[in-house]
Amino acid sequence: MKFFDLKDQSAAMPFGLRLLEIAGLCRSQTRQMRFLGLTVWALVMVVIPKVVFGYRDHIDLKIRGLSELVFQLHQISRIVIVYLQMSHLEEVVKIVEKTFTKVRAANLDFEMNALVDSANHKIDKRTKMYAIYCFMAVNVFLYSPVLQTVTFYFINQSRNETEKIEYVTSMELEFCGLNVRENLFHYAIFEFCIGIVHYYTSASFALFGIVIYCPTVYIILIFRMVSKRLEKLRRLSGVNQQKEVSNLVDLHLDGLRCVHYMESIVAVPMVLQIVAFVLILSSMVLYIRNNLDLNAISLLVLLIVVTAETYTICHLTTNLSEESFAVAKAIYNSTDWYQLPIDSQKALSLMLLRGQKREGVTAAKFCFMDIERFGKVVQTSYSIYVMLKDHL
Repeated sequence: MKFFDLKDQSAAMPFGLRLLEIAGLCRSQTRQMRFLGLTVWALVMVVIPKVVFGYRDHIDLKIRGLSELVFQLHQISRIVIVYLQMSHLEEVVKIVEKTFTKVRAANLDFEMNALVDSANHKIDKRTKMYAIYCFMAVNVFLYSPVLQTVTFYFINQSRNETEKIEYVTSMELEFCGLNVRENLFHYAIFEFCIGIVHYYTSASFALFGIVIYCPTVYIILIFRMVSKRLEKLRRLSGVNQQKEVSNLVDLHLDGLRCVHYMESIVAVPMVLQIVAFVLILSSMVLYIRNNLDLNAISLLVLLIVVTAETYTICHLTTNLSEESFAVAKAIYNSTDWYQLPIDSQKALSLMLLRGQKREGVTAAKFCFMDIERFGKVVQTSYSIYVMLKDHL
């Protein structure tokens, strides 16, 4: 399919940048107003009614409503942070594209060019697949309650029953005084307004995932290129060897700079990710355990996507840390750096020093996001669930 083809092999996350531009996270003031308008719409349609009007007098419905509120606030806050940090993302893209250009301009061996082309194509393809996945997930989340409600309505009409049925809503919400659970017209207004919010939330979810995934994999690629080129350093000699050492130092520094920019973008969102994941996982499991009904389907979808996203982030950042350590190992194992000229020794010793320091994405410098952290977060969520189960 042409949709999955990458037209420019030297371009860094072209599809992701295009989506960010369409969503309004760009320099265009007109499109920025689109993003800000949709953000305000989400606040007015969901956040404010949930805070002001509260929920029905049932503990399970309150749990569902509060977990949805946490999820919504989480999505809004982190995409706004990305919007404010777009300049750092642009710097990462510039560094990556500069690296790709250097690889091709230097006329390196076929293996290095193939590594860059293959990795860039996979990143672009997976980015597009992820966007499709988010679009499909929001449709399930939005339309399954509507289809259930329509089915119940026609069954009730065919039986000529006078008893009113309670419609299934895609969100637990007291919507500005409308009787959305018994009045079909009010229900249609509610689902239309909330549908816009759901698509905004899905777009925010997809965009944040792309902002995390693409730069992280590009940084991993840069560190991997450094390691592979270090393995071949001993084949060179004289001026060519010194020039290669200088290029490797610059390339490694570019990777470290990208890590710094990524940290500026996602440090605070990672704290929000941990807090939101713990609250949403514990509360949703509690609700689904007590009420495995039609209303639980939307929550189950929400639970799956939040868990999958958190695990993916931790898995990616674990790989990033491993690749940063691999640079130091490559210097130890693949080069007789102590036999090189003094200038090259100093350069490689600095790379060795930096390579021994763990690099990765942290939650506001408190902890690294990795698989171990994911396991601890799941354990914490289960502990909170047990405590809520015993006291509610």
